[in-house]
Amino acid sequence: MKLKNLLFTLGFILCFSLQTWADTEPDNNVYTGADPMAENSTVSGTIATPVTDLEDWYQFTTTSDGNITISFTCLPLTSYNRIYLYDSDGTTNLGSAEGYGGATFTKNGLAAGTYYIRYYYYSTSFASAYELSNTVIPTNYANDTEANDTYLTALTNLNENDSVYGHIAHRYNGGTYDEEDW
Repeated sequence: MKLKNLLFTLGFILCFSLQTWADTEPDNNVYTGADPMAENSTVSGTIATPVTDLEDWYQFTTTSDGNITISFTCLPLTSYNRIYLYDSDGTTNLGSAEGYGGATFTKNGLAAGTYYIRYYYYSTSFASAYELSNTVIPTNYANDTEANDTYLTALTNLNENDSVYGHIAHRYNGGTYDEEDW
């Protein structure tokens, strides 16, 4: 039984040592190395070891306000890795998830803009291949045309028995929020 386990482990290591690395992210840096990623898409990559390839960065831009879901799956299933979602500054952490073989999390109420995903080697002692996805679910109503959040600049185009649509409480890149409409 020990010989069978040893042969499996050696075969697995050989498989990863001969593979072509799937991602092109060169230097584990958000600004100089983030690979572009389309909105609502999936990319593939690999993480090696903490010595040679600690993390991969991806950048994507959303076209509408809404909720962003990020997920990953990885092989082998014994790989324990983590994903983070960052604001456009590449340093403000908006959320994270970690797990063996994969994880998913959603950040609600984000304004359209540029975001970064960091796929991070967490506690795996060997290489792992992964697929990373982002999904954007747009907010039900488009943002309103109200310019700011004071009664002094209230819109005057709401007639009696009329309706307007908009949304509030979305986080803009940089950390401000659309807190109220007049």
